[in-house]
Amino acid sequence: MKSVAAQLPDGARLSPLLLVRGMESPLVWIGILLLLVFLGLFLSTLSREDLSFVLPVLSVGYILNVASARVFLHEPVSPVRWAGTVFIVLGVVMVSVTARATSRAAEGAAAPAAGTGAAGAAVAEAEDPPC
Repeated sequence: MKSVAAQLPDGARLSPLLLVRGMESPLVWIGILLLLVFLGLFLSTLSREDLSFVLPVLSVGYILNVASARVFLHEPVSPVRWAGTVFIVLGVVMVSVTARATSRAAEGAAAPAAGTGAAGAAVAEAEDPPC
């Protein structure tokens, strides 16, 4: 996108043409594909784990960003930023060792389908007895 924007005349504003030209880049499409993969994995994880666990674990990305910037891009990382990264690591560790808010037994005994209520569940059980 920067290379496309660099080709614009000075003072040019964001235009649909700029966006179309940016979409010609294969790197943009790879980024979109990776975001879609992340979304699928994120939703899959949310269906299995508590939100209060998943969101703090996502902050591991901040740790990877700082480490990658230092190792691969050779960017200077200040001691304050390293300290912040350590606090994030400690927070992730604290969240990962806490007990689950939702038990697996409670998930298995989930409420009946929406709109049926307890009476509907009793009728469904009477119509389809266990084998």
